[in-house]
Formats: sequence, C-alpha cells, structure tokens
Amino acid sequence: MKLAKERNILIGLAGISAAVIFLFTWFTASMYDPAWVFGTNYLSDLGVSDYQTAAELFNFGCIISGILFTVFGLGILISPKKGLAGIDAGLFAVFGGILISLVGIITKDMEWHGLIAIGGIGLGLASLVCLAARDWKDRLRILSTITLVSVVAVPLSYMTFILSEAEIGSFAGIPAIETITVIVMLLLFLLQGMKYLYNGADAINKDGKRIAEKHAVAFGFTVILASTGFLIFWLFAMLSDPAWTFGEDALYMLGYSAVHEAHTYFVIACLTGVLLAAYGVGASMKRRGVARSVSGVFMILMGIALAGEGIALLAGADLTVAVEYPSVVFGAAALFCITVSDWQKKKMVTGAFYLIIVMCGLAAMVLYGYEMASALSILIFFAVLEVEGVRLMFM
Repeated sequence: MKLAKERNILIGLAGISAAVIFLFTWFTASMYDPAWVFGTNYLSDLGVSDYQTAAELFNFGCIISGILFTVFGLGILISPKKGLAGIDAGLFAVFGGILISLVGIITKDMEWHGLIAIGGIGLGLASLVCLAARDWKDRLRILSTITLVSVVAVPLSYMTFILSEAEIGSFAGIPAIETITVIVMLLLFLLQGMKYLYNGADAINKDGKRIAEKHAVAFGFTVILASTGFLIFWLFAMLSDPAWTFGEDALYMLGYSAVHEAHTYFVIACLTGVLLAAYGVGASMKRRGVARSVSGVFMILMGIALAGEGIALLAGADLTVAVEYPSVVFGAAALFCITVSDWQKKKMVTGAFYLIIVMCGLAAMVLYGYEMASALSILIFFAVLEVEGVRLMFM
C-alpha cells in the first residue's frame, strides 16, 4: 500500500511538473520575442526565434516537459489495476512525451518537424481520452466528462467559430487552433497529475464508501480548471492589446478591443463561466453549512453571468456592461459567504485571510474607483478559487 501511494505521488508530480514547465517556458519565451503573437504564430516559431533567449527557453521547455510526460506515462504503465484504458493512456503519454522532446531538438527549420509536432499533440489528446475512460470506470464521472468535453468540444467549437470569420489564414487559422488545443491539453494533464497526487496522499478504500470524496475531488478539479483558464486567457487578452490598461479600463472593454486576438481570448475567458457554474452546483450540494451552500448558489449565478458575457460578445450584442456588474457582485457575495463559513467553523486563518481580501477590494473601490476595484476583485476572486479547489479536494 505504501509503495502504491508513493508511486501515485511520483506520477502526479511528473504530470503537474510537465504541464507547468511547458506553460512557464512557453510564456516566458514569448515575452523575450516581441515579434511572436499568441494565436497568429505557431508555437514552434519560438524554437527558431531571432531572439536566442526565446529560442533556448522554448526548446529547453519542450525537452524537459517531454521527458516528464514520458515519466508520467511510464508511471501509469507500471501502476497496478490500470486496465486496458490505463495501458493505452500510458503508451500514448510515453510516445507523446518523446515526440514533444523531439520538438525542442528537431526545430521548425528542420525536416519532419511538422509531423513530430502534430504527432505529439495527437498522442497527448489520445492519452487524455483513455484517461477519461478510466476515470469513468472509477466513478470519477465529472472529471471524465470535463476531460472528454474539453478534448472534443473546445477545439471543435473554437474551429467552428474562427471558420465563421473572414480572416482565415491570419489569426483565425491553424496557429490559433494549435494554441488553444495545447493550452486545453496542458490544463487537463495538470488535473490528471493532481488526481494521482491526491490518490497518493490519501488512498481510496476498496469498499467504495468514499464516492462522495471522489465527487469532491472532481468539483475541486472543475473550479481549478475554471479559474486557471480564466486567468490565463485574460492574461493573453491583456498581452494582445497594449492599449488596455489594468485598473484604468473596464474588463469588458477587452471584448470590444480592436485587436482581434484580445477579443477572442477574452471571449474564451468568459466562457469558462460554464465550468464555474458546474462547480457552484457541487458547492451548493455539499453539506458544509448554509453559508457554503449559499456561496455555491452565487457561484452558479456568477458563472451564468460570465458565460452570458462571452455569448453576448460572440453574438455582437451590447450587453456586456449589464452582465459584468452582476458578475462582480455575485463573485463578491460568494467570497463573503465563504468567509462567513470559515469563521463559523473556526477556520480562523483562511477566514481572516479572505476577510482581509474583501476589505482590500472595498478600499480599492473607494480609493481608485470601479475599474481598479473590479480588476483587482476578479483577479483575487479567481486566485481564491484556486485555494478553494485544493481545499475541496484534500479536506
């Protein structure tokens, strides 16, 4: 039993580290190359960047993260009771990791690079589908559904959206599809790594009495995916539009940005509200007191409002101001209910921490106005949700 726990912890750390290292080196490399634009350029363009630091960072990140993905796959292969889906997931992850490492060695200016890059992404997605099948069998139905929907629906819906635009061949082409697909894939591998880490830290009993805890883990994954996705795409939108200033411009102005990339990334960020609403359903049903249940209801309302903002932007309707204000109000109300719940349960450290955050948000509104307060509140709110997701999984 102890060996199995340690194995799961190592598998989880390998998956988490692979996703985080790739995201970090990719983002950092893009900062060193001002000519590289999210969604307009292929990821591999960074590997042959005119800026040496950018090229070295990206290629190094590919090599290291590919090795870690291979270790992740090998860990799945040697874990007990993996089943056919686990074997397939492990094999796909191993060979996908090898190809990702080769992307950093056989760069875009070399022959076979395109096939290697496509193969790495394809094998990664195939591994996730197999992991989703295994999660379904293990009764992690919510996590399985999130994985399958993300793997199939996100790239497909995004492709459908951009094909409706008249800019095929520029931003709305294959580079954009590659970017969004890789981001989704990395976030899903991050969640899979956290699943293994959780299983190693607290092994699940064979008698099936901890199905409720499994559901809690799934809801924790959901809110982490929602908050991480929103923050990343919001950041991409800000980076794409140099005219937008944090604290001076309202968030919804990114949806009306003249820069097509900023508009698209902000729409995707808003659509993560669907996942936030799903988390709210779980939080409202979990028996942790009235305040927690009420916070879940506010989470559902905020998720609906946020997703509504994204849909309004897609439809070209001028409703974003009307739905952004409720989003901020519902988010603040949910955070207040979480704070009250922690105080009621004598969790003074987190309760005091959240109370200080609420007070800082109110102070920012008084001192700097709504734009600064709303930007800070949204940023802090989603950072708090990361903490809540971890608490839901482990507590």
